[in-house]
Amino acid sequence: DGRGGLRRGGRDDRRLSGGEGGEAGVVPAGGLPGWYLVPLALDGRGTLAADWLGEAEVVFRERGLRGGPAYTVYRWRRQGETGVEGMVQQAWTSPVLAPGRADVQASLFVPADVGGEAAFLGYHLSAETAAPGDELILTTAWRVIARPTDPALSLFAHLVGPGGVMSVGDGLGYPAIQWAAGDVFHQRSTLLVPADAPGGTYWAQVGLYSLATGDRLPVLQGEAPVADRVLLGPIWGVGDG
Repeated sequence: DGRGGLRRGGRDDRRLSGGEGGEAGVVPAGGLPGWYLVPLALDGRGTLAADWLGEAEVVFRERGLRGGPAYTVYRWRRQGETGVEGMVQQAWTSPVLAPGRADVQASLFVPADVGGEAAFLGYHLSAETAAPGDELILTTAWRVIARPTDPALSLFAHLVGPGGVMSVGDGLGYPAIQWAAGDVFHQRSTLLVPADAPGGTYWAQVGLYSLATGDRLPVLQGEAPVADRVLLGPIWGVGDG
């Protein structure tokens, strides 16, 4: 594993952190550069690793001969870059689950503090329009404000529309128990548009919640709670035609 590899290399003084399942990318606090070990099955075109690491230098490839694991080791040298550049840095709140053009909605100040534990930084959605049966890939960026008091913290990602919550892509690939203040991580979530999705305006909504209690963390503006979710979108054309 990664920890054993560092020990065998004579360096047991490094902080280890990382995403699970290929759905999270992490820039740990404390400065760059750093090394990323990516299993072969989670690397290559279309993966979060490919988007996250970009032009990072490949320093080693293990081909997985004789039954061993296959992986690539990347060297990240780009000081100060967190992958937030180019993301949409806008978000909204509304009393309506999936607000239409005539419904009340208000812009959130981004970075948006969620529960005093992480700040929402921005997002990328694979498409701005969708049709029944489509798959939407949502990537959100977060900065850790403080190590969570609840180690069971997770992230929710939903597609919401006129019929309620239409798709669920919950999951936190960077476990909260690993967090340290200043870490920046990206989470990739998959949202499937139902084949029978009705026409109307849809939104993605994200936030943090406790797996232990189910309670959502409040979205704060200043020190005042204004919502329990961050609205992203809108997504036009779902179910039309």
